[in-house]
Amino acid sequence: MRFFSFSSTLILCALCSPSAKAFVLLQDEFFPRADFSERALVPESTYFKAHMLSGVGQDRVETLVNEQSETRVFAALGVAGQSGFNVVEKLRLDLRVQALRSVAQTEVTGNSLWKKNEARSELLASGLARFLLNEGLRVGAGAQWILRPAAEEDFVFAGETGKTSFSAFNMLAPEYVLSKESGSGWSVGLAWRPEATRKRSFVRIAAAEEARMEEDVELAEKWSAGVQAQMQGGRQLSLDFELVGVGEAEKRESVSAGGGTPLGQGRRYGVAGVLGWGEWGGHNLALGVGYQSLGYTEQGQVSPQTAPMWTVLLRDELKWNDLNARFDALFGLGRDKQSLPDLNADYRRMLVSLQAGIIF
Repeated sequence: MRFFSFSSTLILCALCSPSAKAFVLLQDEFFPRADFSERALVPESTYFKAHMLSGVGQDRVETLVNEQSETRVFAALGVAGQSGFNVVEKLRLDLRVQALRSVAQTEVTGNSLWKKNEARSELLASGLARFLLNEGLRVGAGAQWILRPAAEEDFVFAGETGKTSFSAFNMLAPEYVLSKESGSGWSVGLAWRPEATRKRSFVRIAAAEEARMEEDVELAEKWSAGVQAQMQGGRQLSLDFELVGVGEAEKRESVSAGGGTPLGQGRRYGVAGVLGWGEWGGHNLALGVGYQSLGYTEQGQVSPQTAPMWTVLLRDELKWNDLNARFDALFGLGRDKQSLPDLNADYRRMLVSLQAGIIF
């Protein structure tokens, strides 16, 4: 039974106060693996890498009480470049740029029929400058610039069509790094990225009604650490850890506390390890495993993206036409059957991501 018309829903949304919404980077959605060793530790003196990025996945939510299922199929394609060099003897600069385009279709079947098509683009550019102190100690600072162009979502609900138009926004997120390098072939580091927030406006049109709203989008605070070591036989081991804030930054009134109570104090952690086997028949093969913990603090924030997730990484580095080529394949599987116990909901996520590129 249809209780509310589209116009009533739009008016209700317009009356709601805006709140800070968690902002998920496309690279985190399609490559959900802690990567501090590759991103912030120094593997080479001077290098340049270029990659093609691609990924496909499916989110599925089944609720047994109302016999309803929701399926989201998504895909992304992009390019990435990374370089590092020494400006002077003790000053090093590392640069990264990445552009991604993703599309997704969501369909709900059962008691409620609903469908949505969405497309997003994202541009990331970052720089990190590090100064070498005595005994291999490096201190550094940098920033990541994130651009989300304007985007639209088309949806169909209860036989009526609608559209949501999001404005473009960008944000700057600083990052601070401390690392220690050893002449015996190992290095270790720690990084911190503080929280960043920007405003975004959007317009929702349905059933000849229009609602204009504004909300905050939040890139959560993040701590990360990593260890990289050269082993016997040409093998290499890297271990990475990250701790990211989850939930909303909105302040709500609490009667028992007598004042504003901050939400989103929970944290989501991720760990990953990659073991390189060394050269084997002209190929440098590596195998990695990663895990992300539960990523929500209350039931209203539950989604397939917040479910615990395991990932497996397969890597091959080889010589190809006098070039150093690299191929990565990442497989991810997440599931959370306890998210909404009142509805007996089952959240599942499957993901396959591929990277192919060259290293100069």
